[in-house]
Amino acid sequence: MITEIHVKNYRSLGDVTLNLGNLTVLVGPNGSGKSNLIDAIRFVSEALQLGLDSAIKKRHGIAMLRRWSPKKNPHDVLMEFNLKGNKTDNPFSAKYGFTLKSERDGRISVKKEYCTVNWRKKNAEYLYEKGVPVKPVSTGLTPPVNEDSFVLSAIGGTEPFSYVRSALVNTGFCSIFPDTIRYPQNPGGIEISLEERGSNLAAILKNMKKQGSKWLPDIKSALSKVVPDIKDFQVQQIGGYLVIKFLHTGLNEDHWFDVSQESDGTLRVLGLLTAIYHDPSMSLLAVEEPELTIHPGALAVLSDILLEAGTRTQLLLTTHSPDLISRLPVDSLRAVEKLDGVTLINEIDETQRRVIEQRLFSAGDLLRLEGLNRRADEGVR
Repeated sequence: MITEIHVKNYRSLGDVTLNLGNLTVLVGPNGSGKSNLIDAIRFVSEALQLGLDSAIKKRHGIAMLRRWSPKKNPHDVLMEFNLKGNKTDNPFSAKYGFTLKSERDGRISVKKEYCTVNWRKKNAEYLYEKGVPVKPVSTGLTPPVNEDSFVLSAIGGTEPFSYVRSALVNTGFCSIFPDTIRYPQNPGGIEISLEERGSNLAAILKNMKKQGSKWLPDIKSALSKVVPDIKDFQVQQIGGYLVIKFLHTGLNEDHWFDVSQESDGTLRVLGLLTAIYHDPSMSLLAVEEPELTIHPGALAVLSDILLEAGTRTQLLLTTHSPDLISRLPVDSLRAVEKLDGVTLINEIDETQRRVIEQRLFSAGDLLRLEGLNRRADEGVR
């Protein structure tokens, strides 16, 4: 899991250091920069899988992901991750980071990249600057890299560096669009993970049933708790497409309804549950605004689901829902604000924490009354 992330000059993130737990909840108004932290993690995952150039092009160039600065003095982009985990019954801890620099000819270079892994009571490490080894890979590997590629991409299949790459690549992102689910979906192939907006949800559910996933009953049970009159769902193939149908409790008999007749809330919950009960589990799952289109009365059930999921998969949530954060641990909350165009993130300040712990007000009450205040002594360097 990622225990700490340090991001500098990525989109609106000026210089943020953030501790992450099993469940971390970013709380702040629209436009404060919550999604930019999630995209920083997404960027690293894509860069290690697809290549740095592809990850930058998906964001329409370095100028779109680098924090604004005068043209003659562009900011370097820095990211650093502290990680820990357990592989093959051997715990490990690691630090991985890099700095991206804009060259005068428009190219992007990896100004600096480094990794240190403590595993089996030994350290494996490397330090490269612009493709040149300052500290060569200590395991003896000589990866073919240049100044616009990552060393970790080249050696990520070899222990113990594979643990670092896996932790950063095996991440999921969930921002379900109900209309994406509402229309018939392509069968696809052997689906491995749910697309961020749910475009392959039907194929994922079909494969879960085919493979006898142990989590499918949990998805159905949780959906019934959020939407009590739904007893079951199934995936049918019609005219070369996959369609999800839902079994609703009727007055005299139960009825199957097509996905096009379901509410946005029902579809978002099904997509969210499918992401949460992903098998195998992700190293980290980021969910944006899980409360959207869900009735406030169902948030108690949703919060219980999220808390349970956090025991299996590291969860990173964004929200501005007072009702949801009132049901989550105060230690999981991080206040997000934007000052002079720069996003700042940290734990909530001690005064508000004590008020919540003493049950004078809930976190949601404070959010409504005055907003959550960021602790100013950390989180910004």
